[in-house]
Amino acid sequence: MEMAVDKNLCAPCGAYCGACWHYYRLKRCLGCCNDQRGANCRFTLCVKERGIEFCCECDEFPCARLRRFSSLRPGEEVRHYRHVAMDNLRRLKEVGLDRWVEEMEEKFKRWEYHIGPSGKAFWNIKCACVTGKTPPRPLDLD
Repeated sequence: MEMAVDKNLCAPCGAYCGACWHYYRLKRCLGCCNDQRGANCRFTLCVKERGIEFCCECDEFPCARLRRFSSLRPGEEVRHYRHVAMDNLRRLKEVGLDRWVEEMEEKFKRWEYHIGPSGKAFWNIKCACVTGKTPPRPLDLD
């Protein structure tokens, strides 16, 4: 069965909001994909102004703003989604949106990608994005 892609969970900067603990718990976005907060997101405003959906579609990719965003607070597990933003965007451009979302869902299930509090804080497990090792149990999203 083919999965319906919710573009509202795919942020212009390369974050996959379906892996956000707020979205996971509340089933609604509290970040840049939210209509109210998105109005203030520099990336959302920029891509709208340029008539594109994602930063990787821009002729200036990766711009200085995206490079700064990706390098914020290195080593902090809670900021992991920023550290891999440019890699995410490159992969999105390479495989297309549908496949990218499938891959991001799999990474989330394997604890290799998340947004927000660390896996240790939220699921009582250390995330693979930091340890480089797959945790003892996959995330059950059903």
